[in-house]
Amino acid sequence: MKHGFDLRTLIPKYLQWRRSQNKSQMTICTNRGHLEQFCRWFEERGISHPGHVTPKNIAAYCSFLIFYRKSDGGGLTTSTRIQRLSVIRMFYRWLLKQKFILDDPTGDIVLPRCSPQLPKSILTPKEVDRILQQPNIRRPVGIRDRALLETLYSTGMRRSELANLKTSDLKLSSGIVFVRRGKGRKDRVVPIGEIASQWLKRYLSDARPILNKGDVKEILFLSYQGKPLTPDRITGITRFYCQASGVQKSGACHIFRHSMATGMLENGADIRYIQEILGHVHLRTTQIYTHVSIRSLKEIHRQTHPFERE
Repeated sequence: MKHGFDLRTLIPKYLQWRRSQNKSQMTICTNRGHLEQFCRWFEERGISHPGHVTPKNIAAYCSFLIFYRKSDGGGLTTSTRIQRLSVIRMFYRWLLKQKFILDDPTGDIVLPRCSPQLPKSILTPKEVDRILQQPNIRRPVGIRDRALLETLYSTGMRRSELANLKTSDLKLSSGIVFVRRGKGRKDRVVPIGEIASQWLKRYLSDARPILNKGDVKEILFLSYQGKPLTPDRITGITRFYCQASGVQKSGACHIFRHSMATGMLENGADIRYIQEILGHVHLRTTQIYTHVSIRSLKEIHRQTHPFERE
């Protein structure tokens, strides 16, 4: 076991190794936050060396996460606890491999089971249209926002994928968009509809040249200051138009992703096709939409079943 190292000095070394594994900046930031909280919790209890952490300490930390309360009074979701414990377990496996510790105290961690979470809100096509009509398309920013919303709904992209989208990723004449380094650092190709393509063409010709004050050549969506839009800013833009439309459903970027997938499934798309568009590694992740679409199936059943119509 190597001496002279504590948890706080080892975290940056671990994150540097994660970068060498080609992990995204978002993953690195998330890992840092979870490990720093882990480090603070143990420092408050007088434990600073990773080799002094015992399985009993780890069990106590697991209990801490169960009863942890955020500033709004809410607890951590099961998926969040799984993520935090997974980060800690990977950290300790690295420590063991690098011989900073002799034994791994996280070996007995049992990750909680996480049931698939159904989307809280799904937009109808009419509600989507109301939201899409909100941007003021007489202004360059409004054209940008309309193109952004249309792209979100047409492709089902994640906000981080949209923020990273480059002008060279658009093949509008072929009706496709390249998503580079999506979740899991994987590339994929997704189709984009004609309406969204037309709005992107208008944005590229009429709005982006005006917004591009700093001569940004690559990133597609730019702010009023001419800088690339961040994922958080894209969320803010989307949420603003959702609220402005008067649609009484909570959500921002992901509500478009959920609504697109659910609508396609209800209209007869094969679930594996939807899996490919959304970039899900596992089919079971996509299958949550089959539970959502049962709502419309029940309504069709009520309206058309012979016994129900009597």
